[in-house]
Amino acid sequence: MPHTVTEIGENIFHGCKNLDTVEFSVAITVIPKGTFVNCKSLRSIKLAGMISTIERYAFKGCTALQSVVLSAKLEIIEENAFNEIKGLVKLVIPTTVVVTGQDICFNTPNV
Repeated sequence: MPHTVTEIGENIFHGCKNLDTVEFSVAITVIPKGTFVNCKSLRSIKLAGMISTIERYAFKGCTALQSVVLSAKLEIIEENAFNEIKGLVKLVIPTTVVVTGQDICFNTPNV
């Protein structure tokens, strides 16, 4: 994502079939609700930079997702953010996270 992008909208990549890797601009601070719902080819995400919040259902149904690198600035992970991700085997939550919603990894059996 270009460094000029400072904000993305809810559900913006919902159901993108060919999206397999995402690396965010340093200016983005929030991953909005449902941003990557059902992006079935998404395998890797790097949430570096200033991302402080992952809203609910952000990665729901990203069944191929295996690798997630979370921002060291991350403070909030809302409910069901990593819901129904069968391929995810490891999720390290930074010590900077102070608020988590219920079931952030609901129906994600390997985490």
